[in-house]
Amino acid sequence: MGFGGRLVTDAVKVDFALQGAGWADCRLEVGLSVLEMNGVSYCTDALGDLVRVAALIAAGHHAGALSFDGEPREWRWILERHWSDDLKGVEPGLRVRIFGFSDISRHAPETEGHLEFEAVCDPDAFALAVERMARSLRDALGADGYAEAWGGAPFPERALAGLKAVLGLPVETTA
Repeated sequence: MGFGGRLVTDAVKVDFALQGAGWADCRLEVGLSVLEMNGVSYCTDALGDLVRVAALIAAGHHAGALSFDGEPREWRWILERHWSDDLKGVEPGLRVRIFGFSDISRHAPETEGHLEFEAVCDPDAFALAVERMARSLRDALGADGYAEAWGGAPFPERALAGLKAVLGLPVETTA
């Protein structure tokens, strides 16, 4: 179900669709909880940051955070592992919260943001969903196509290779 219910292990999905030069839409689903983040800007390395945080979580790190820039709004992702006693009987897992802010440049604390998404899932299920999404995007566009569509920023190849490695998936070698 997500936060406050049973641990979600098989219903995590992340979509990242490029929408013209330097813009993307991202959709996160954890069980029945869904958040659409439309108008993500290339002003942050949104895909690369998401892949790197997923690698940290898959490697056993306790927490990670990243921000998507919506020019000027912000979607701030806070990911924290927890154990059953931490959240009053909720099964151990990864707590995913996304706060919305009106202006990314303010660097406001979470207490000033609006909680737009909250769910608990299996940490590996989250990392695998990010890996599948990033691999699919790279396979569809190629590194050059991604860079062209994302305002010149390169596809996060090393971050994806690192995520695959910590998940125990085969890592492709490039010449």
